[in-house]
Amino acid sequence: KEWKHHPAVGSRTRGANAAGLIASAIEPANIAPIVVLPAVDGFYPIQDGRLRWHAFQEAHGEDSDIEVRCVMFVGTEAEAVQAACDDALGSTPRSAIEIARSILNVQRVAGISQKAIAERFPVLKKDQVSRMTIAAKMVERYPMVFALLEEPDRVSIDLGVKFAQFMKSADAEDRESVMEQAENLASEGASLKRSEFLEALGIELGDGKQASNKPDPLEPVESIPVIGHDDQPVGALEMLSDDVTRLRLPDPTEMTFAQREEAAEAFIKQIRIYFDLVVAE
Repeated sequence: KEWKHHPAVGSRTRGANAAGLIASAIEPANIAPIVVLPAVDGFYPIQDGRLRWHAFQEAHGEDSDIEVRCVMFVGTEAEAVQAACDDALGSTPRSAIEIARSILNVQRVAGISQKAIAERFPVLKKDQVSRMTIAAKMVERYPMVFALLEEPDRVSIDLGVKFAQFMKSADAEDRESVMEQAENLASEGASLKRSEFLEALGIELGDGKQASNKPDPLEPVESIPVIGHDDQPVGALEMLSDDVTRLRLPDPTEMTFAQREEAAEAFIKQIRIYFDLVVAE
């Protein structure tokens, strides 16, 4: 079953390579083992391999008794969420909200403070960790609302924080109005862009301006570090207003040839992720 602490809980179950993965799943020996945790009520939570599990279901049916290879995660659940967070902030491509969910899980299950998390992952500052956990909590608490987005597993941290700010400052009547509007939009099958989300719900920003008013077009509303040499950030993937994405490149003049090669690979990988050519397992 899905592990409640997996960073991709609630995310899509079919990636860009779904057809190939499903075709491979017809013969289970072709697929890497799924990493599971000790059974809970007879079901083994998946620590790594949820897309492979969904591919098996597509290939053989959800009620199939086909046998697939699994390995048991060695360690406690607290160590499992830390491993998932290490993975989310490392080589496996994850969206910003999935990384945020990983950090929230580490904080809750492993009992690690925001300051300690920032120290463990130098690419993150303490205020970034705080904003990410706020956004993750909002998506967790109001899944129906964020499901209105055309890509709910690509919720920006800034959007989650703004929604949290509204829910904290609004009175009960305004919050109820927003939830009613969300239900109406859901019944209409709405699929909103991130730039449309707040306005569609009737949410105004704290300064009284409508959510549709555009901020400085060159000021990033979200920034995710791009990791290069020695697991150090070499630049950033920045989300600007109106869902414009920008890659901030490093200055190569003081980098060795090997460092430039690693940085180039890191940015090429980000471009492949952007075009859905790399899919997290």
